[in-house]
Amino acid sequence: LIIYSPWGEQVWRTNQLMETQPAEAWDGYYRGKMVPQGVYVWQAAVQFANGVKKIFEGELHVLR
Repeated sequence: LIIYSPWGEQVWRTNQLMETQPAEAWDGYYRGKMVPQGVYVWQAAVQFANGVKKIFEGELHVLR
């Protein structure tokens, strides 16, 4: 899972497999500072048990 700022900069990333341990969470900080309000984009690359790979994308709205 990757989260990008409104300007396309990667602000958070995890390669954690959700099936093996509790999910990591983004705390809304980047480089030690809270990110500004805005619309951020998330992208997740998923490989299914049958070997099919798919990329999912969506928006994340940060409100303060």
